[in-house]
Amino acid sequence: MESVLPTPGVGTGTSHQADTSSTSGVSKQYDFIVIGGGTSGLVIANRLTENPEVTVLVVEAGENRKEDPQILTPALASSLYDNPTYDWGFLSVPQV
Repeated sequence: MESVLPTPGVGTGTSHQADTSSTSGVSKQYDFIVIGGGTSGLVIANRLTENPEVTVLVVEAGENRKEDPQILTPALASSLYDNPTYDWGFLSVPQV
């Protein structure tokens, strides 16, 4: 199994560290590419990598913020809303 993002618990339950700020170490071919590393995207990636023969690439937009205290501190979550550094402010039409 190959994991590009440092996601503990994906596949074999180990963390596979990679340089997430560049394309170094990124293969040219994967069995599956998951666009979006939100809750649903990571659940899908986790399920796909239960088969050790499968390779999955998770693509997420934005900067590498692995060490950012505003991301790592749950009590600071509300400070991320309406902050253009973290919240891109994309809106959609009302869903019915």
